[in-house]
Amino acid sequence: MRTINTRDLAHGTKKIRKILSGGETLQWASRGEVIALIHPVRKSATLSDRDWLARATKVGAVNQGTTSVSQAIADDRG
Repeated sequence: MRTINTRDLAHGTKKIRKILSGGETLQWASRGEVIALIHPVRKSATLSDRDWLARATKVGAVNQGTTSVSQAIADDRG
């Protein structure tokens, strides 16, 4: 587990975000005393989470019906 100080926290957000997105937890120390743990929401993305189509299907953003969107539009106009 890496330790960061207040200056790192204030000026190194891009680096910290990259570390956290990699699944690593950080210790925030001030004057040598650990005052907080900063951890990512989830440790690492699974393969299906990296796949945008799988994520869209999971949240219901992909048409699961038998009629495609283009077919529904054509039927509506026809």
